[in-house]
Amino acid sequence: MNEIVRMTLNALSSTDMDSMYRELSQIKDNTLTTGSGGSLVVSTYLSHILERKNNILATNIRPRDLLYKNINPYSNLVICSYSGNNHGVSYHMEQEKSFISLASTLAPMAILLSYYLDGDNSIIESILNKDTIDIEPNSNIEVFGGFEVETPSTFIDSTCIESGLASVTIHDKYDYCHGRSTFGYNYDTLSIYFNRHKELDRLLLKLLENKKVVELKSISDDYIIDEFYFTYMSMLLLIEMARQKDIDLRRVNYNHDIVKKVYHYRGEM
Repeated sequence: MNEIVRMTLNALSSTDMDSMYRELSQIKDNTLTTGSGGSLVVSTYLSHILERKNNILATNIRPRDLLYKNINPYSNLVICSYSGNNHGVSYHMEQEKSFISLASTLAPMAILLSYYLDGDNSIIESILNKDTIDIEPNSNIEVFGGFEVETPSTFIDSTCIESGLASVTIHDKYDYCHGRSTFGYNYDTLSIYFNRHKELDRLLLKLLENKKVVELKSISDDYIIDEFYFTYMSMLLLIEMARQKDIDLRRVNYNHDIVKKVYHYRGEM
């Protein structure tokens, strides 16, 4: 069992899930969710679950958007943060000492999926059984995504950019008809394709058959389950890519001066 899985399962078993389910089920009206960095992955997944499970309008935005978006139609704001200092729905998890959040992203996603599945964790445990995956490193990654795979797409983008693993371009699958194939045509790229076995998927994979493609295949008709599965598979992909590139995701080489100044910035947005 890898460390990410161990920490995720521990979070599931040590969290007061009844309290978690109760708090989440009380979100009844239109809701905004927000987060940044790795937390944006969780807030994206939360918005999808609230829409499906609670049958409400849930919109995920970035924190700065709150200054510009008309938020009057929304009754609730849910902020996702790794700081542990925000009041509201919380879970129990050991501290992850890593620059890139892996277990700290997957654990809250697992708790949210458990809520969605009415406490049946068997699907989660089945997904977490897989712990190896192959990938060929590349400096340019194209992700074939869309709303139903927004969470894993966000994870790949955030992790690759924050770690310096690769540059990422995210395509909505249908937008590929508007000339978005040009980048992959002119440059050497690696495509990560979330295949949900639709007719469009079959067409695009056929068109990409002479390109470098990592195809991740759907395991469920329910895209909420698929999003969790695809995110975990994406973690395994990027961990392996980092290993081959000799990059330690726990201790990334980054610009300390810029990160420190922007992280602690409290001025006008």
